[in-house]
Amino acid sequence: MNKNKMIKEINFITTEKNLKECFDKRFKKEFLKRGHSQEEWKDFFKHSHQLILSACRLNAYMNFRAKLEFPDKEQPHEFDEEWYLQGLLQGCHTFFGINCCSCHGAIIEDTQNPKAYKEFCELEKTDPEKTGRVRAIEEKGNWTLH
Repeated sequence: MNKNKMIKEINFITTEKNLKECFDKRFKKEFLKRGHSQEEWKDFFKHSHQLILSACRLNAYMNFRAKLEFPDKEQPHEFDEEWYLQGLLQGCHTFFGINCCSCHGAIIEDTQNPKAYKEFCELEKTDPEKTGRVRAIEEKGNWTLH
């Protein structure tokens, strides 16, 4: 099983506790059984976690931006965290004018609406609850955003 395929199967577990308890138990043994080293596991584990958190943040930002751009729509943004993670795994690093880091998916800039991104970053510092990142989404499996 290649690393990208394994990342797709982790069921989007993002809290430190869940990542250690579920991800570690579910994949570590198989990963090591396939001849990978303990050090490779640590790198894979870290990279997977970074990609997932980046997909969560990207989705939260896109929800935030869509509400600013389309305030009259009930649900202006139709994609979810899984959609962004799949895109990152497939090598897409630009989403709707948002450029992301090719190594771990972090948002670098929003060329389409830089003002919204600046506002989102400020809100993360002052009132992160309003960004949509600080909530559990039970209906999406094991997602828990921080």
